Amino acid sequence: MGAPMSGRHTLGARRATPRRGTVTVLVAAITVFLPVPIGPGQALIAAEWPPFSAAGSQADRGGEVVVHLPELGGADSGGSGGFEVAGFTACEVQESTGAMAGETGIRVALDSGGLPVVTRGTDRVALSCGSEQFTDSGTASTLFTLHPGTYVVYESTPRFTPDGEAQGGDAFATLPAVVVVPPRTAAATRGERSSGAIELFPKAAPAAAAEAGPGVSSEVFGDEIRQTVTVPVSGLGEGAGGDLRIAERLARGVKLVGTSLVLVRADGTLTQLAEPDFVERRGEDAAGSSLEIELTRRGLDVLAEHPTGVLQLEATLSPETSGSTAASAEVSVNGERIREAVSGRVENPNIEYFWNYAHLLTMVTDVGATEERPLSGVVFDVYLFDKLSPYCPDAPTGSSLWSKKNVVADADGKVFNRTLGQAYYCFYQVSIPPGYKGGIDAPVLLLVNAEGAHEVVHYSQVGSDASDLPDLPLTGSAAGVALVTLGAVFLGVAGWLGVVRYRRGNSEQVAPLG
Repeated sequence: MGAPMSGRHTLGARRATPRRGTVTVLVAAITVFLPVPIGPGQALIAAEWPPFSAAGSQADRGGEVVVHLPELGGADSGGSGGFEVAGFTACEVQESTGAMAGETGIRVALDSGGLPVVTRGTDRVALSCGSEQFTDSGTASTLFTLHPGTYVVYESTPRFTPDGEAQGGDAFATLPAVVVVPPRTAAATRGERSSGAIELFPKAAPAAAAEAGPGVSSEVFGDEIRQTVTVPVSGLGEGAGGDLRIAERLARGVKLVGTSLVLVRADGTLTQLAEPDFVERRGEDAAGSSLEIELTRRGLDVLAEHPTGVLQLEATLSPETSGSTAASAEVSVNGERIREAVSGRVENPNIEYFWNYAHLLTMVTDVGATEERPLSGVVFDVYLFDKLSPYCPDAPTGSSLWSKKNVVADADGKVFNRTLGQAYYCFYQVSIPPGYKGGIDAPVLLLVNAEGAHEVVHYSQVGSDASDLPDLPLTGSAAGVALVTLGAVFLGVAGWLGVVRYRRGNSEQVAPLG
């Protein structure tokens, strides 16, 4: 996603005076996430070392700088819902010692044309700029691979609104940043914070920062609920006193099956966290189940290495009674609650409700009977193809959202009879018990939208219809047939022996001539 800088061009040097009213926020280390919220006028820019590098192998390479462009929110964006893509350029500060920006006195601003102006004291410093890189429309990020040095990263092409128009102005322009990429040292190891800094010069107040925070989402697939709490990594505290907790109140009527904690990096790659990266606590009370995740020092170090990602806590739940996926989560950083996030009611295609005792009912009419009874032992495969489509393919080919194979009707003739999410389900008959007929050749469509939702499939016992051919009894046994066959063989042999004996006797009674 990035390459060493090429295609450099130089921005000239002249004496200048720094802009008045510029606010400077200094972040202490390259590998540390920003301790300030990211507002609509800011891009999240962080530098980090490639993990697990061999000692000394990165000395000439430097490090990687990730630029993440968050979506805009609140009134400042005009309800645009965010931007798709923007171009960024990294410019190396000439005659730089590579020390921290706070020690060199470097300051940066944008001129009227949107180009960065870097000063040290009252002197303007020349910049050598590399090729422009655009953020990915899916991850909203781009990655620069840079040699050791001091760089200014700025938005060189304005981001675009969803209608394709460029959006500029102080309210939306990304703020330039000074990033120091120090040489890789043999002593540096995974998780160690390198000396470096990020300086932000905000041009607009972060009006949308209060709106940014964790979120909760849920989906039901058959008899499984996946509930996800999303926590942006940026803005989380650092240092030995760092603390991150996620307290989740689960929906009522569900059972917690398992949990998964994943860090989704800005470039889309995943880092799976596991104990001892965090401590998991489960609880149960009259209001339902609860889940709490607390990151340990080791887990916080993982976040420090990748400060531009999103932390996702996914809980796998099993619905036990009828209910909905309403749930809440509370995220606290360093003992201070960020905000409570409640999953709202989501329209299609997401499912919110689940219903108990959903099933298919198999009934049979016996020979001579006037009423049906439940038929056990019928086998079905159950599929969920499309939650909202009242259509079942003739055969269960292709991909499905959820399925259960070889589900057998119980003594009450009920197939499945469990809690299912609100949706359309397709039942395919696999086999029926011997001595019975009927059932279905085509799949049965079951709409689960209320407790006890069901469909009935009818069967009959062989011989219950006039058109059925009777099962004729056998008029002998296998042993009897064998004896008859053996007797016929003996009679044949005896007849043959009699003929041979008769001919031999006649030949002995004839006298010779002469």
